[in-house]
Amino acid sequence: MESTCYESSVKEQSLVIVNKFYKALSELYSDKLLNLLAEDVVVNISGSTPISGCVSRAELTRIVFPRLFYNLNLNSVLDLNLCE
Repeated sequence: MESTCYESSVKEQSLVIVNKFYKALSELYSDKLLNLLAEDVVVNISGSTPISGCVSRAELTRIVFPRLFYNLNLNSVLDLNLCE
């Protein structure tokens, strides 16, 4: 099934956003990352860890990001070029 011009455009825009997200992640807890998230975003972090559950943008910045990014090295993920 062929994709429409609209679908291709949406896919390309989505890939741009995903690439920006991973680039912002590589800078670990940067303002660029926060700017990619809507003010009213709610993220569901699956699992049974202390940071699991539905969290708001404010909770992401105050609780989740500091714990998540403390020792995170994303170089190996960024080298995969998953979005190309």
